[in-house]
Amino acid sequence: MSKRAILLLLIIILPLSAISCSDPPEMPRTNLIISTLCDTEISLPAGKIYSSDLDPTDKNHLSDRLISAYLGEPDIEKYKKDWVSYSIFVPSGAHPCEFAVIYCSTPEALIDTSRLLTSRIDSVKRQYGNEFQGYTDNAKVVNIGNFAILIISSDTATALKAVKKVCR
Repeated sequence: MSKRAILLLLIIILPLSAISCSDPPEMPRTNLIISTLCDTEISLPAGKIYSSDLDPTDKNHLSDRLISAYLGEPDIEKYKKDWVSYSIFVPSGAHPCEFAVIYCSTPEALIDTSRLLTSRIDSVKRQYGNEFQGYTDNAKVVNIGNFAILIISSDTATALKAVKKVCR
């Protein structure tokens, strides 16, 4: 191949590759997934959504202290370093309906985070005993892509369908 042909090929290929790489990937917004879960919950109790996606000065920003207390993990920093985005819904009163969504940067972090969320389900089961068995018996942690998702819902199957649509 001549030098002229190679140069022409480079002139055509380089601009095309620059165009395909120019848009940065969209940041996962776990608070939108939590909002979807709340919207699909039939009997959503009063509560709040807290998210790392919000400005740190926002009253609903998910602080290290709150996520540490929520997950019962005093050394949250060792997990949080691999989290890109994380959000939770917690009820205001005595009710087990909860949602948590954490986007992990590595497969290892996804496994560790899923274990943390599973231990959260165990805590909720101990806290409520048989009082809300319909919620706690069907509670689950699912992984979709890099998302670790905790669902404690009156209708886990519907919540899971909604999450799958949003995570596509």
